[in-house]
Amino acid sequence: MHALFKALEDMVRSVVQDFISQVITGINASLNDKLAFLTQANTHLKNQVAELLFQADRAEQYSRRNCLRITGIPELCRFQSNLFAEVARCIVENQYDDDNGDDGNDDNDNDVADDKEEMEKEEEGEKEEEEKKEEEQEEQEEEEEQGQAEEE
Repeated sequence: MHALFKALEDMVRSVVQDFISQVITGINASLNDKLAFLTQANTHLKNQVAELLFQADRAEQYSRRNCLRITGIPELCRFQSNLFAEVARCIVENQYDDDNGDDGNDDNDNDVADDKEEMEKEEEGEKEEEEKKEEEQEEQEEEEEQGQAEEE
C-alpha cells in the first residue's frame, strides 16, 4: 500500500511539474508579445515626437521673419507687454498724423504722463487680478486639504 501511495505521489508530482512548465511557457510567450508590441509603440511615439519637434522648430523659425527686436529694453521687464502695446499705438498714431499732414509738433507733453498713469493703473489692475487668483487658489487648496482630512 505504501508503494501505491509512493507511485501516486510521483505521478501527481510529474503532472504538476509538466503543468507548471506549460503555464510558465505560456506566460513568457504572452509577456514577449506584450514587450514586442510596447517596443514597437514606443519607437512609433519617439518618431512622432521627433517629427513634431522638427515641425515646431520650423514653424518657430519662420514666425520670426516678421518680428522686430528692440534693444535697450530688458527682456524680463514686467511692463514689457504694456510697453510694446504703447509703442505700437504711438507708431500707428504718428503714422496716421503724418498721413494727415501733421508736423508732429503738438504740444501734448501731458500725453506721456497720462500714458504712464494709464499703464500704472493697468498694472495695478493686473496685480489685483493675480492676487485674487492666488487667494482663490489658496482657498481651493485649503478646501481640498480639509476634504482630505475629513476623508481620513
